[in-house]
Amino acid sequence: MTDIKLHKNNIIYEFYQHLLLNPKAVAFYIQKNGKEFNLDLFDKVSFSDLFDMTLVFAKNLVHRKLVGKRIVILHPPNKDVVALILAMFLVGAVPVFIDPNVGLKHLKICIKKSTADVLLTTPLLKPLIPLIYTETPRKTVISPEQLKKTGLEEDLSNSMTNFDCQNIAGVFFTSGSTGTPKGVIWTHKNIKGQLDLLKQLVAPGKESTQLALFPLFLIYGPLLGHSTVWLKFNLSKPINIAAKTILNFLQSNKIDYTFGSPIVWKNLLSYCSKKSEYIPNMKVALCGGAPLDLGVINKIQDKITQGNFYITYGATEALPISYYKSSSVHCATKVHGVLLGEKFKGVNVKIKASSKEVNVIPSCNYRFGEILVQGDHVTKGYIHEPVDTSEKSTSCTSFHYTGDYGYLDDNNNLWYYGRGKHAIQSGNSIYYPVPIEALVKNIIGTVFCTIYVKEEKLFLILEKRQFSKMGVSEETLIKKINNRISHSKICFSEVLFFPKKFPVDRRHYSKLDRSKIQKWASKKIAL
Repeated sequence: MTDIKLHKNNIIYEFYQHLLLNPKAVAFYIQKNGKEFNLDLFDKVSFSDLFDMTLVFAKNLVHRKLVGKRIVILHPPNKDVVALILAMFLVGAVPVFIDPNVGLKHLKICIKKSTADVLLTTPLLKPLIPLIYTETPRKTVISPEQLKKTGLEEDLSNSMTNFDCQNIAGVFFTSGSTGTPKGVIWTHKNIKGQLDLLKQLVAPGKESTQLALFPLFLIYGPLLGHSTVWLKFNLSKPINIAAKTILNFLQSNKIDYTFGSPIVWKNLLSYCSKKSEYIPNMKVALCGGAPLDLGVINKIQDKITQGNFYITYGATEALPISYYKSSSVHCATKVHGVLLGEKFKGVNVKIKASSKEVNVIPSCNYRFGEILVQGDHVTKGYIHEPVDTSEKSTSCTSFHYTGDYGYLDDNNNLWYYGRGKHAIQSGNSIYYPVPIEALVKNIIGTVFCTIYVKEEKLFLILEKRQFSKMGVSEETLIKKINNRISHSKICFSEVLFFPKKFPVDRRHYSKLDRSKIQKWASKKIAL
């Protein structure tokens, strides 16, 4: 193992300190064939081995003069790709991460916006690059195999010692589920801030083992000093992560924690409910990326026999912001919205009320407005975007405008009313779909629903196929809902039936594309 000096501001310093404590500790357990579930039968990569791989890639990056260059990651994650990303952090090359589910149109936009110098991909996908990137001049296309040359005598000291915590660590594009994807700049300080917040729920080091169900945690694992289990899943497609495989693995091994998208937990809950099974051997179960219904949250907690289920809230620009433990949730029935929980220690949250006098529906007895957040993990902005996303306070530090609206209750818990762009103004009132949807779901179950408003006439929108399964008439359903939510002073006029499945985001498969649904409803009513 090479003895090197690393600057404390470089995020790889965290990884290296864990390495020094126990070089032979397992960094990755990698499933071989998708059928074995005993960790003893998995391929193993030690912290020492992973760091040696990282150094090889780092020397190749320096040799090819890629320090400071942006490199778009268009390669499925494997141990080489993770080591290469760590090498980029080490020497100051900048990985650019784009959700592979954004679609070809947005993928092209993201690559163009990134102004990247290099595309990293597999030899198999290399022939498709001309379809993905059509601009001139052409970008350099490489694969990890081309950056594995050994025996290079490149000096890494300059890259590792001349370092600033505000150096760009990576560019992470948003999913585009609420608009066009934007390239968010993450600095080394931002990532360290994220890890420090995560440590409030998950203890660093101490021979902890995590099950990776989200790609980012393949990188976070080594930085936290944890052993990471890597099952044969396509982590970029959470909807296809097999609940049966997760359960089989957890029944065979003790896992300290995992993080999964809402769709992963929904599918696991559905499978466990059908098979009368429980989720064993897990201390901390984390969920984030999109809201979950409180009823679903409590059902998942009931299935976890030895640990706690935590819901986290955040955004690519500020990750994470708040959390709550499902077993400690006590919600007053008159409180509206989706519970986001208490803020992490070290995170400052405030509510910026609108100066415009409007009637918020459902009504809110607390200071209501846009959620603003401040902390080391809050990013400075986007690449090549003219949008100002921060507000200067009196202390000359900045708050990030999340675009989400809600309030803080008497217990300082944060509640969510939804994206500002999804609110519907009619007359002197603004209707927020999320809390109204939550009220309706408590009556009709957890099926997707949303609303539309025209001239203060409130419409409930349901998928036609879901309504047909309810076995009730439209008139009976509307009457039942209106009777149950009369205390909220909300009254539906009629139901609109969306002809297809509701459009949802391509990352978590849980966020409704309300803008698209509202546009459809506007045309439907105009007919």
